[in-house]
Amino acid sequence: SGGEGTHYSRFGWTLDVDGDLACVGNDRGAIQIYRRDDFRWDQFSDDIDIELAHKCNIAGDSVAIRNWEGLILYKYSATGGEFAPLQDTIHTTGDSMSLGLDHLALSSNSSVTIYRREGKDVPYTLLQRITSSDFRENVKYVGDNDDFLMSDDFYFNNDWLDHGVHVALDKEVMAVGGHSNTHIFSQQNGSWEEVFMLHGSYEDYQLSGRNLLVTKDDEVFSYNLEDCVLTPTQTPSISLAPTT
Repeated sequence: SGGEGTHYSRFGWTLDVDGDLACVGNDRGAIQIYRRDDFRWDQFSDDIDIELAHKCNIAGDSVAIRNWEGLILYKYSATGGEFAPLQDTIHTTGDSMSLGLDHLALSSNSSVTIYRREGKDVPYTLLQRITSSDFRENVKYVGDNDDFLMSDDFYFNNDWLDHGVHVALDKEVMAVGGHSNTHIFSQQNGSWEEVFMLHGSYEDYQLSGRNLLVTKDDEVFSYNLEDCVLTPTQTPSISLAPTT
């Protein structure tokens, strides 16, 4: 149940799940945290109210919330019994993000920026910025006029925009969707390196371990990354046909 009034505020506008915890938001900027108890999900803490929040990620006891200004990180405080701000707002363009226990990946429309934290109670700091000629440099309006372009710091409803760079991160593996291909990265010696590439780009990415789920044209496909041949990206790469 989403509580009173959620029918009118589009409860479930954004959501993410990590183990027994979930964050769920509406289109008015209220983010609610739920915890699973057997087969029931109950609200775990007070709402996190962020003006114009439109996306949330959860990992362990941390929550990342995206709004017009950038990214706001919260961490659960056992003493206060609520989620409190972890650090100042990270100002960024683009919309795709992925939060891990130790790393945070944010996309603009031409790059992916990786942040890292060294412990549970310390802020995330800049680690690495990844660019590629395959990443788009702007945002395209997907409406009646396909020639209308907007700068990468302008945001509308997810249904109206085709963002060029999508990112999904889980532990030491990261998938980045560019204009034409999907780039797979792994964490090596403290930095993220591209290890192989899948031909084709998709609208959304979800990564769990070595299993990559992608969506395109109202269909869902899966890749088992362990089955993909790790071909260096400077040579022709090998991709597997997606299986439904």
